Amino acid sequence: MLKLLLSKQADEKTLFYLGLTHKALKNYDQATYYFLLSIQQQTPNLSQHYYYLGEIAIKTDKPKIAIDSFKKSLKEKTYNPDALYQLATLSESYYKDKKTALELYKKYLNMFEGHNKKRTLYIKQQIKKITTVLFMQEDEK
Repeated sequence: MLKLLLSKQADEKTLFYLGLTHKALKNYDQATYYFLLSIQQQTPNLSQHYYYLGEIAIKTDKPKIAIDSFKKSLKEKTYNPDALYQLATLSESYYKDKKTALELYKKYLNMFEGHNKKRTLYIKQQIKKITTVLFMQEDEK
């Protein structure tokens, strides 16, 4: 049945929901496959597709792919608090230089402060932490 569905050029929504189903079942390779197929269908709402690819990349320990996916998600839809948050937190853990994460955290606060109280509190703490570390590094020079 699935081959028949795909042979008749399934629309992007069908492919997207197949991706969501496989993601929920933790079949990450299949989920990635269907999300990529849905993207190829050239949908206007690619932001959500890239976001889910980023989530899968995190779960499969592929941080660089996750970062790229969240960037693409934000390129498609700049008002996307979840993608910006994921990109900021991942940038903090992935990159040695924390300036990128600091800028992303500040951007999140400027755009979405109060959107999610728990995230806002966490981001404010991280901004203080990173700022302190960067200040200490400058002092050592």
